[in-house]
Amino acid sequence: MSRWRAALRRLSGNPSAVVGAVIVGGFLLVALFAGVLAPHSPYREYLISEVRLGESQIPGPRSGFPLGADERGRDLLSRLIYGSRQTLFVGVVATLIGLVAGVALGAVAAGGRSGSAGRAGPRGWVDVVVMRIVDVALSLPGLLLAISLAALVGHASQWTVIGAVAATNVPVFARLLRGCALAQLEREHVLAARALGVKQRWIVLRHVLPHALSPVLAQATLTLATAILDAAALSFLGLGDPDPARAEWGLMLGDGQRFFEIRPELAYYPALAIIVVALGFMLLGEAMREAIDPRNR
Repeated sequence: MSRWRAALRRLSGNPSAVVGAVIVGGFLLVALFAGVLAPHSPYREYLISEVRLGESQIPGPRSGFPLGADERGRDLLSRLIYGSRQTLFVGVVATLIGLVAGVALGAVAAGGRSGSAGRAGPRGWVDVVVMRIVDVALSLPGLLLAISLAALVGHASQWTVIGAVAATNVPVFARLLRGCALAQLEREHVLAARALGVKQRWIVLRHVLPHALSPVLAQATLTLATAILDAAALSFLGLGDPDPARAEWGLMLGDGQRFFEIRPELAYYPALAIIVVALGFMLLGEAMREAIDPRNR
């Protein structure tokens, strides 16, 4: 049985993986078909005439509006559905940017090694410099680093959140890829390629990276959960897109907590959605990491 087929069999027999896959699959379906599933427009103020903030009155559930409306009279259910699309976009783009940059840094660092008993190669100083920078970044809490980077930008926007979250993910992928690549550099096929005179950069690109990416991709699923949480936290703190019309769970949570005494559901529902989706990605990612681990074969 091949490695991937064995990993898939272990994954399908893991209850945590099944639960995580169901949550993630449902989240993806809701995000992709938000325009079909949402009963109303998430931007139109249908019940604005019934909103009286001075009298602590925000419309609750009723016919046609199962979850009621928000402080602007917009359908809460529709905004939650459309918010899944925005949350998915921010989390996936931030994770992909961090993944690509981290893999590139990890490959450059691993390429500076000769692969013989851990001795540094001619460009070993590149590995030392890159890894020391990665160590400094990893020593800082990820959310604190993201907040600091987002605060440095004068104009907050959706791309500010994506850039800040992606920057916190780069050292995670770089460290993991470098470790896996250094382990691959000691394998027989790599030693044979080196004995045949293949240049180091082609050894890394053709013989090391394809075998070192499996655990990195599994880590990307876990990192996606963290990216969703960090993006929601930045939006909650007001460091994300300032447009109040945008349907995004972190922004909805930040707006809802201002009316917690009037309608706590405005904060409950976005928070519950963030928790469930992050849990799904964490369960699936952890199960994937265990399934592709050769020690579990």
